[in-house]
Amino acid sequence: MGTEFALSVIIAMYNSEKYIRKCIDSILESNLPKDSYEIIVVNDGSKDGSVAIVEEYQQHYPNVHLYHQENQGQSVARNHGLKYAKGEYIWFVDSDDYVEADLQPVYQAIQTNEGLDIVGIRSKVLDEEGKQLYLYEIDNFDANTVLSGKEALLKGYQPSSMWANIIRKGFLLDNKLEFYPGILHQDTELSLRCMLQAKKVFYTGSYLYDYIIHEGSSVHPRTMEKLKKSVLDNITVMNSIRNLSLQYKNDPEMGIYLKNRFDSSLFGFMVELTRNYFAWKPIRKAVVEKLKENSMLPMKIGDAPLRKKPFMLFMNLIFSL
Repeated sequence: MGTEFALSVIIAMYNSEKYIRKCIDSILESNLPKDSYEIIVVNDGSKDGSVAIVEEYQQHYPNVHLYHQENQGQSVARNHGLKYAKGEYIWFVDSDDYVEADLQPVYQAIQTNEGLDIVGIRSKVLDEEGKQLYLYEIDNFDANTVLSGKEALLKGYQPSSMWANIIRKGFLLDNKLEFYPGILHQDTELSLRCMLQAKKVFYTGSYLYDYIIHEGSSVHPRTMEKLKKSVLDNITVMNSIRNLSLQYKNDPEMGIYLKNRFDSSLFGFMVELTRNYFAWKPIRKAVVEKLKENSMLPMKIGDAPLRKKPFMLFMNLIFSL
């Protein structure tokens, strides 16, 4: 498909009748030129009234499109939406979040900087009542400059969510970059792969996205079964980071960066597992087994920072029993 718009906003939707209207309205009511973007909603097998809501928008807005798939998860729905996108740039927006009214920093970045692979933005984190909880900040990183993805990573730019990146569609296709199907935390995994491939990254420094923390989200799973999937998928993501570190082992800077990122992620994961030793008892065996299957347990202590070694020894001991 050719490029007809500056931007395609792709929204994966599953049982989002409480939120999808506000999400779509926030885009339509923004100050993006009306002929510069399209909204693609991919229904991931919803069983509530969310489809009817989007169909209503379709009738009134020619740039709102609805596609359907059987329930396969957000990652597959996003990949599905990408196939239909006619925008030069892609923005993956969650169906229960919304965007700020002033999106000119994105539009101006796209229009005035030729060949950008990624446009980075900041976000606000809000509760369900709209109260601001905190801001996603990036220290010591200059806004409105163009860097390679590797340079950006080394300077501290580590987006963990795909909605923090507006990405050129051609860049995604040329590098065969898509979401890892069927897992949670797929944003962390893909955003890192995108940054490693990007030649031109432009960080606006503007707060353009409102990320809403809902009870029962993947951040705060409601059931033990959902918690189990979240935790196990986290191991899959860590394994991907480790594999990337091996791929870049001949690149001194990035090889070390990726190894350190894996080591730090694994240490933090193990601290969380230890802290929840009793609370996670129903899933503990499955988690430990997957860690061992992926050679993450026992942790390799050799070149770890001295201050971490006692904790690593302790954690290796209690999870080997």
